[in-house]
Amino acid sequence: RNLTQVINEIRKINPTAPIQTTSYSQVPNIHWIINADCFDADRALEVEESFQRLLNLQSENEEESHREEEKEEICCDEEECKLIHDHHHLNKSKKRSTNKYNHTHTTSVGTIALVKSGSINLRKMHQFLASILWPNQDEEEAVLRAQLEKDMMLASGGDSNDITTSGDSGSSKTSQTAEDKSTMKIFRMKGILSVQHTVNEKDGIVMLYGDNDEDAAFHDNYLDATLGSSSSKSKKEQDENDAVVDPKTGLDHRRYIVQAVNDLWEIRPASMDLRWDRYQEKQGHISGKGTKERICKIVVIGRWLDEEVLSKGFESCFFD
Repeated sequence: RNLTQVINEIRKINPTAPIQTTSYSQVPNIHWIINADCFDADRALEVEESFQRLLNLQSENEEESHREEEKEEICCDEEECKLIHDHHHLNKSKKRSTNKYNHTHTTSVGTIALVKSGSINLRKMHQFLASILWPNQDEEEAVLRAQLEKDMMLASGGDSNDITTSGDSGSSKTSQTAEDKSTMKIFRMKGILSVQHTVNEKDGIVMLYGDNDEDAAFHDNYLDATLGSSSSKSKKEQDENDAVVDPKTGLDHRRYIVQAVNDLWEIRPASMDLRWDRYQEKQGHISGKGTKERICKIVVIGRWLDEEVLSKGFESCFFD
């Protein structure tokens, strides 16, 4: 394979990964590797670019599929036409079957893009991430310990059938069943979110995380830590920070970055320079009569990805 083909294969697996070509593994700038800043919230623009690369790649694949379908119309006589049609129909059926399998529930490393306009509830988003990154969080300790031992054995190249678990009912062997393989294994997630907080209509108070005082107090402290101490800010900065949340709608003006690696994740606001209104004005994304459309985007990379489960969970995080 040539270099272009290799890069394209990498993009199919992880469209968000930065790529640098080298000669005999020599990297001119070593800081490109050691200063990766994987959880730097200010990388919002990079997330946007990588997400667009994924959409472009999907568009190219669709165009290639359309070109294959058009070939069916090119034929000579009736007999030859039938042979050509049968040949392409067989190939197309195989491609459709493979694409559906890879896209909805793939056994290889794949990528799924989640896109929806609107704003999410932070509590629901954390619950969604917990459900897909910690799928066994409610299992008993003995079950979790057995799963951990099995994963460690598989990682070391052993056979999961050799693992035994002991309990009150005696010992039993644990094997990697079809049910295990149907559990999604998410390696990486990255995305941009629009956040809307709950507004207490009676008192006009913005509940900055959930809908009770304890959650609001927790997120209020988180907000202060994010923006810095009031005593260290100028009046202009203070005015801007006081306006990060619309008191009427609860909309947060900042763009939030969600990132996950295996079972660890975080959702943090990007810098004030990348708040929704400023970014949209800069990029010319204002449509209609001054209305600004907010679109939440998440790229999921993993194995055995279930698009239906991911899409439904993602959509459940949005305000109606």
